[in-house]
Amino acid sequence: MAQLLAVPVLGLVENTFFIFPYTGKKTEIFGPSHAAETAQRLGIPFLGQLPLNPQITRLCDAGAIEDYSGEEFTPLVERLRQAAIRQDLREEAPNGTHNR
Repeated sequence: MAQLLAVPVLGLVENTFFIFPYTGKKTEIFGPSHAAETAQRLGIPFLGQLPLNPQITRLCDAGAIEDYSGEEFTPLVERLRQAAIRQDLREEAPNGTHNR
């Protein structure tokens, strides 16, 4: 879909596992991950994984995801920031203007 709309893709983030709150056990709900291989096949970076989290779902539905304070976002946000910088540099023309 992104290719059809000519929207730049910064990378792939997967959220297909659940961590049980009391045991900390990770369960891959949809089977083993193939996200890294998929990203490689598509020629985009694999930025990381996020767990399926009911609190995140509620905050997204309420339009308040910025209120989430979980640590799992920290490394992902940094990788996303770096991907955005790389994308911006690729789009910058030699004279300092952007090819947008």
